[in-house]
Amino acid sequence: TKSWPMKNTEQYTNLKPMQADVDIFKDDYAIYNYVDGRLNVREGTAKSDILVVPYSVGGFVINSFNPEKLPEEIAEVYLGQNIATIGDSDNMNLKTKNSGRNLHAMHVAEENPALMSHEGIIYRKNGDNPQICYIPAKMTQINMLPMETVEKNTIANHKSVKVIYFPEGTKKLEAYAIEKCSLLEQVYLTKVYIATDRTNH
Repeated sequence: TKSWPMKNTEQYTNLKPMQADVDIFKDDYAIYNYVDGRLNVREGTAKSDILVVPYSVGGFVINSFNPEKLPEEIAEVYLGQNIATIGDSDNMNLKTKNSGRNLHAMHVAEENPALMSHEGIIYRKNGDNPQICYIPAKMTQINMLPMETVEKNTIANHKSVKVIYFPEGTKKLEAYAIEKCSLLEQVYLTKVYIATDRTNH
């Protein structure tokens, strides 16, 4: 057995902390924790209809937005170039079960290298085929970016949307790309190939 403290610690100099079990900071905007190696917005605290996520807190850059809870007053969120991921770090999909249920729009700074926004929707930058990360839960009209392929469950279980626009440049709409949107009334397509007629509204 090795004695403690260990004398040879050179092999551990590159270790990076990945998670803290306590909240790290709190200010007038949010409560922050540390998850997956990122300083994360765990809960919104702003008492207004707009939340502007700061660049840093306590001298550390905030680079994740995955809140467990947002105040009901918050209808719009603005993210800067510092936010590298939203939602779960594996799929960058912001969940709405416990947060963001009253959001109408989200916006990302143009300088952000990983994320972008269009008409209030968040996309992950992916060359010429951006991928949707989050559609605000209270959005009633969805104006999509042109996408090479709109994959299964791209717009699913959305309880507010009534109208969806797929612009010219969208080439393929896969089966079940739109599913279980109970208030959906109209879908506008422009030269889009529909993979199957099983798309479920």
